[in-house]
Amino acid sequence: MSTPRTHAKPSFLTGRPRVQTQWVWGTYEKRRWAIFLAKFGIFLGLPWLTVGGAPALLFDIPNRRYHVFGQVFWPQDFYMLGLVLAVFALLLFATTALVGRVFCGNACPQTLLTSLFMLVDHWIEGDRPARLALDGGHARPAQVARRAAKHAVWITLALGFGFTFVSYFVGAHELIRRAAGGTLAGAPLVGILLVAGITYLFAGHLRDWICTTACPYGRFQGAMQDDSSLIVTYDAQRGEPRGKGKAQVAKDGCVDCGMCVTACPMGIDIRNGSQYECITCARCIDACDATMVKLSMTPGLIRFASLAEYEAHVKNPEVKWPEKPHHHVWRPRLGWYAVVLVVLVGAIATLVTTRPLLALDVLRDRNTALALPDGRTSNQYTIKLLNKDTRPHTVAVQLEGIQGQLLIGDNPLTLAPGEIRELRASVVIPVAHEVRPVPFRFRLYEGETGTVKDMAPATFVPPS
Repeated sequence: MSTPRTHAKPSFLTGRPRVQTQWVWGTYEKRRWAIFLAKFGIFLGLPWLTVGGAPALLFDIPNRRYHVFGQVFWPQDFYMLGLVLAVFALLLFATTALVGRVFCGNACPQTLLTSLFMLVDHWIEGDRPARLALDGGHARPAQVARRAAKHAVWITLALGFGFTFVSYFVGAHELIRRAAGGTLAGAPLVGILLVAGITYLFAGHLRDWICTTACPYGRFQGAMQDDSSLIVTYDAQRGEPRGKGKAQVAKDGCVDCGMCVTACPMGIDIRNGSQYECITCARCIDACDATMVKLSMTPGLIRFASLAEYEAHVKNPEVKWPEKPHHHVWRPRLGWYAVVLVVLVGAIATLVTTRPLLALDVLRDRNTALALPDGRTSNQYTIKLLNKDTRPHTVAVQLEGIQGQLLIGDNPLTLAPGEIRELRASVVIPVAHEVRPVPFRFRLYEGETGTVKDMAPATFVPPS
């Protein structure tokens, strides 16, 4: 871990020293903010985007409808969610095998929001020395006013994030209408305040504590890496022993400026070796390279490298590291990841394109095998019809595999978009027709095309 001089007093929430970072702007930081801005744009813009007259992404929990880019999914389609999550998990595993915790440092929502709040810190309170003075209680009234303004901006950003998050479940236009009409209350209001509070707490106060303590990813990332995974690495062969002055500059070694430590949002010293707290944000690389350039030294004292590459460099210190890392990108593990990803993505695409928009579900009522006075027997069934489409459909239910009569009321009938209709039905057959349970199927026909859209197995049980 880094030395105490890099921190202010401990946080009252975690007891850990609060990390105050130095402003850094380099190649990797620019790349990070390009990713951040793209993700911010997608997150803020999707609730306002419509596809086919419906929101592009809306999880309408009260009506059990989930709009995803023109497709409407229902609770019966939730099995697809497991496949989607498996795809994201495999992508994360593959990324970690390639470049370590680059997701944490460049794409994680916690990192994104924390970086935004840190940017507010820099804009309002000033760079690291000014914030350390505030943390130490050595500040003028004007500086205290700046800290109050910073918290006000934090709260505003947190409320905006909460509003946007809840709009994925209520709809952005509907939230605006309720807010303008003074009717924003109940679950939406509670959701906005809850998400805003969590955002303010996580991104403003807990920050690195979430990454090192609450998030499990940092703990098991080692199991997903190998000797060819790229990680942020300090060239100890070149940098040690550390020192200052012209002799050290001529040696092209570490001048012990501490910029790599003060730039790290996790408060670690990468010169102490690879640590699980490192989120691979590469801010230390930008800070070190900036110092090297100022002193007319060779950049790359801290850089991305694989463990295998670093060990080869240690064995042959006279061989200079190349400017770009040389490592084995394609490995058997990544090959298996690619195969499974292709299979899962293909399965999801097939399920989405072939899933029936008209669904049928049948449940036989127990103890309803009746002998009728005219010599026939009947069984009772509960039939659920579901229209997953965005337009109405006329449907009819028929029997297959049994010689009997279906008594169901209105048949055919019209289902409105998204309607779930529950019907009571009776199947009646002659008493002498069967003396043992008979398997058969209910078929759901679409009236417009006359094609079978779904089938449901059932069993006819004669009276005991």
